[in-house]
Amino acid sequence: MQTLLVAGIAILGIFFLRSAGDGFIGNWITSLFCRLYHVDWETGVSLYWHYVRQYYSDYIVLSVVILFLVFFRILLSGFTHYFDEIINGINILTDGTDTKVEMSEELNFVSAKLQQVKDELAQRTREKEEAEKRKDELIVYLAHDIKTPLTSVIGYLDLLVENTNISSEQKSNYLRIARDKALRLEMLINDFFEIARSHVQQMSLNKSMIKISYLMEQVVDEAYPLFHKAGKTVEMDIDDSIQLRADAQKIARVFTNLLKNAIYYSEGIEPICITATTIMKNVKIEFSNAGNIGQEDLKHIFEKFYRVDDARQTKTGGAGLGLAIAKEIVQAHEGTITVNSQNGHITLTVLLPINNESMKM
Repeated sequence: MQTLLVAGIAILGIFFLRSAGDGFIGNWITSLFCRLYHVDWETGVSLYWHYVRQYYSDYIVLSVVILFLVFFRILLSGFTHYFDEIINGINILTDGTDTKVEMSEELNFVSAKLQQVKDELAQRTREKEEAEKRKDELIVYLAHDIKTPLTSVIGYLDLLVENTNISSEQKSNYLRIARDKALRLEMLINDFFEIARSHVQQMSLNKSMIKISYLMEQVVDEAYPLFHKAGKTVEMDIDDSIQLRADAQKIARVFTNLLKNAIYYSEGIEPICITATTIMKNVKIEFSNAGNIGQEDLKHIFEKFYRVDDARQTKTGGAGLGLAIAKEIVQAHEGTITVNSQNGHITLTVLLPINNESMKM
């Protein structure tokens, strides 16, 4: 619109000069010829008609073009400040400060989009920094906790080696304690491996049709020592006909992590309930247990190295990677995972497509 306006101004300007200066411009050009060529007025008029008047239309067009270019150049000089504002907005986007992106009213849509991107980048940076901080703190706690069971294992083994006259009952007690400490040490070392794998492991899927009930039975059987020791029971309600196309090993890891989470944070003697149903073209799997998780914890529960227990003790739970890894696997299968805590129950829900041929890396 501005370009068309400039063209219109140029045309109107030429016609204004033509009408306002009709006769005056011709006389001025004729007198100019007379002075330049030292001729009389009649000869000057003849030169005017020969060199100017018969090409009058061409001169009008040329004048319009020249005037348009002059006005357009002036207009472009006004455009350049928009580009300067955009470049400045991009610089603000990457400077890492809290400066707000502000531009002219004409560029409000650009400034709003850049501000949105800046806010998203800042949020991701904060989340990454918080995750790194939690990871570093967790490593310190794990390293400290490893020393305790290791010292106990060595101490009780030394007692067994050095004291040959101890009773069978004492020997059995020492061995039991040493075994428990060794298992504790194994769990802490596994947490270290989980932390290392979380940075180097790539997600690749090897899909096949799997039966949910059969896979879940395997997961529950493998976790039996864990929930039996915790005094928990597991109840399953899964139809044998429910199947889906997925990576069996990775989905089993999801179920294992969710079951462990239910064991760690369940309260009382109420059983852990596992159900699976079909909804449209998806399978819905739910892990439910008695317990409570605060709303603030729910916001971060799927973040890496985030652990719900405020005391940050490593006696319960792991490295804070179980649910984060489960979410990555579920999303790689183009599914969703959510958590809900209300009325004294915690429910983790996984929604997976029944048959999806796509592969993700």
